[in-house]
Amino acid sequence: MKKNAILLFLIFLGSNVFAQEITKNHFELSLKYAIQKPFYSVTSPIDIIAVSHDNRYRSRLSLGCRFYVFNKWFAEYNLAYSQEGGGYNAQYTNTNYLKNGINIGFSSNHNRRLIFELYTGVDLNLLLNSKFVNKETDFSENVTNFNNRFVVSFPFLGTGFKTKIYEQTFVSVHTFLSMSKYNVSSEENTMVSQVIIPAFQIGISKFLK
Repeated sequence: MKKNAILLFLIFLGSNVFAQEITKNHFELSLKYAIQKPFYSVTSPIDIIAVSHDNRYRSRLSLGCRFYVFNKWFAEYNLAYSQEGGGYNAQYTNTNYLKNGINIGFSSNHNRRLIFELYTGVDLNLLLNSKFVNKETDFSENVTNFNNRFVVSFPFLGTGFKTKIYEQTFVSVHTFLSMSKYNVSSEENTMVSQVIIPAFQIGISKFLK
């Protein structure tokens, strides 16, 4: 009985050492793809619910790098190409950003089969281009100059799970939301915020030895 207890303790200790070795003071590189539903909020967040929006989902592709400061806590940088915008079903604006995301987060023990993750941060967005489209009249116009070149999205909130598929390689499924300041438009007396909710993301990541 005592031998069995000692054996179980050693197995538990070994699994926790493995989890510590794979996370603490280690880098994790990732490639992620998301589909996201962007909205424009005008003047107040209430209009996200009160106003009818288009039902389009757009894409985001990102490269990420995490550094685990402690066993379960990390800092993360993401570089992403993100298709956003907003409007209605008949007329909308497609806006594309290069995003620099800085997150801090929690990731549960990596010796578990299913690893829970929670993170928050800020996106620093550089405008690439923006186009207005009217589907009913087939009219389109470049409206990049009517938008601010630099927009900050805060808060950025995300959660999800990941699981190990091979040695130090993991796959993940996350959902997230974000909201920018009301400074998307460069026009005077026009308050517009870029909102993303919901978003669904899949990713693959690998720890560096």
